[in-house]
Amino acid sequence: MALVGMAGAGTVLWLIGSEHAAIGALGAVLALGVRGAYLAREQLSLRWRVTDRRIILPSGGAVMLLEIETLRKLMGDLQIITRGGDKHLIKHLTDAEAARTTIAEAKERRARRKRD
Repeated sequence: MALVGMAGAGTVLWLIGSEHAAIGALGAVLALGVRGAYLAREQLSLRWRVTDRRIILPSGGAVMLLEIETLRKLMGDLQIITRGGDKHLIKHLTDAEAARTTIAEAKERRARRKRD
């Protein structure tokens, strides 16, 4: 994305005849870096908690474990789809497969307790 921004900014400045096309391209890359750092702080502060009955969302809402229909790994993220069709995305995971396994195991434990 930074390369596209750099190329776009440099091209636009070159087309309008600016002699500062290289500086504009550098500015685009720096702007993307600052934006990334700002958003990373915000995104990495979100917390999802798995309990014995539900997943507590960063917004304070919850998804009951037995309502989960699908757990789908999407690159470094994990998508949760409920029986009602609600979709939730847990972003920027270090290990999405481990998170999927943790939630699936918690769901199975809850289902066993519910049967007993």
